[in-house]
Parts: sequence; structure tokens; C-alpha cells
Amino acid sequence: MRFFRLISLSSVVVFAVMAGTINSYAHTTGATIEQRINGYLIDIGYSAERIAVNTTARFDFLLFDEGSGQETEFSDVWLRLERGEQLVFAGGLSDPYFGNAGMSIRFTEPGDYTAFVRYQRDSESLVETEFP
Repeated sequence: MRFFRLISLSSVVVFAVMAGTINSYAHTTGATIEQRINGYLIDIGYSAERIAVNTTARFDFLLFDEGSGQETEFSDVWLRLERGEQLVFAGGLSDPYFGNAGMSIRFTEPGDYTAFVRYQRDSESLVETEFP
């Protein structure tokens, strides 16, 4: 399944859900991608059901303990976003004192994108995954 795919003909991003049955935890608008891995629930929310090319999209990154459902503290998220072999973004996103760790990005070209995310607590890696 695809993390998301920009459709050339209609210039619209279509997001696919990466996990089976999914509960929404903290996103009241837009959509969310959730994946359970190694006792954690990775929760990436985004601002719209569909994102058109050359418009800005907001992504928020949350992490939950899969067993208790409680939010897990982390210091930052490492994100690498690629379109084919082209690096679109790579960097750390700090978890702020108020609000969620997040970013806004404009997708300027249609195509298939892959996202790699790693949640960290200081220098300790908590969980990581890739959304092809």
C-alpha cells in the first residue's frame, strides 16, 4: 500500500490507510495514518482528505502505547520523504511544549512518495517504520 500517491491526471493526493482496523486518537479534521509496531501506535494526521498539487498540507506526529492507549512522550521525530529516488525532505521535527510535532509541506510534483519516520526520546530510538 502507498503512504500516499499524487495522481498525475487529476493532480490530487490520495492517502491510503496503512493498518487494518484503526481508531482515531487525536485528529478531529482531515485524515490519519496509523500503524501498530513493537507495542506502539504511530499516528500521523494530515490536514485534508485530498491534497492537490501546489497546495500546502499539514502533518502532525503522535505516538501512543498500544496496550494502554496513553500518549508516549518523545523528544523528536526523524522524517525522510522521498519521491522515487529524489529526496524531498529529511530532518528532525521537535515535539513542542504546546501542540504536536508537525510540519507543513507543499507537494509540487505528482508521483509516488515514501515516508520513513523514527520517533526518538533524546538519543534513544523508540520505534521506526516506513510507509511505501
